[in-house]
Formats: sequence, structure tokens, C-alpha cells
Amino acid sequence: MKNKMRKVKFFFRGAFAGFVFSIIFYMFNSGSNSSDTSDGLIVYAMIIFFTPLFMLIGGIILVVISIFTTPPESKRSFKRRKKKKNDDAEEL
Repeated sequence: MKNKMRKVKFFFRGAFAGFVFSIIFYMFNSGSNSSDTSDGLIVYAMIIFFTPLFMLIGGIILVVISIFTTPPESKRSFKRRKKKKNDDAEEL
């Protein structure tokens, strides 16, 4: 359960990073705006489409990175923790 919450936390961090990236992307892209109204509609369509896409990609990238960088729990520590739980249960 703890590992699942960690992945969710990393996903939201990646989504926030994707959101910030999309804002920066639109700031650099909007420098060459013309007064044409159809150009403005294209920019709004890009914002609606690409912002969730960048957020999804950022979230997935960070979750994948977290999966590969999380060290696996050694069997020894797992056995020790399991034994400690059994000892605590026997004391009660």
C-alpha cells in the first residue's frame, strides 16, 4: 500500500511538471501571434489538447523512474519484519 501511494505521489509530481512545461511552451509559442482570430483559436486548441497530454506524459515518466530507482526489499529485512510482527502478536 505504501508503495502504491508513492507511485501516486510521483504521478502527481510529474503531472505538475508537465503543467509547468506546457505553460513555458505556450509562453515561447505565443511570441509570434498575429492579429488573426483563427490563429487565436489554434492556440486555444493547443492549450486544451497539449496541457493534459504533457501532464500525462510527465506523470508516466516519473512513475517509471520511481519504479526503476526504488530498491527492492531484501529477503532478510522482509523476514526480520515478518518475525517482528509475529513476536508482537504473541506478546498480546
